[in-house]
Amino acid sequence: MLRVTLALVSFGAAACGGTKPADPGPSCEAIMPHLAVVMKQGLTGHGTVEFGNQKRDVLQCQARKLTAEQRRCLMATKTVADISACNAGQSPTAPIAPVAPSPRRLPTPSGSDVPQASPGGSAH
Repeated sequence: MLRVTLALVSFGAAACGGTKPADPGPSCEAIMPHLAVVMKQGLTGHGTVEFGNQKRDVLQCQARKLTAEQRRCLMATKTVADISACNAGQSPTAPIAPVAPSPRRLPTPSGSDVPQASPGGSAH
């Protein structure tokens, strides 16, 4: 009887909003127009060319079943490179840390590169 009561209480709490559903992130209807703006800014010189069919693009976005994180990533994009970074699973506009050059080692002189010592001291 106690188990039945606990099960009913748990079910009632869930039905009344006891646990919130996970945030699905921005919708494809919001993402695709944003990506079109980013693409237009990144591909200047193309005049008033429209990028694709928005209805088709939204359907393709929905078919990809993007995670909430992927959706947020795409909405945060500012450049075409950012879009590529999201598609590769990276954050948009992630700063790339500079790589310090490795110290260059000069080769050790050998053979004809080695200066010859004068034999027997001074040459007077």
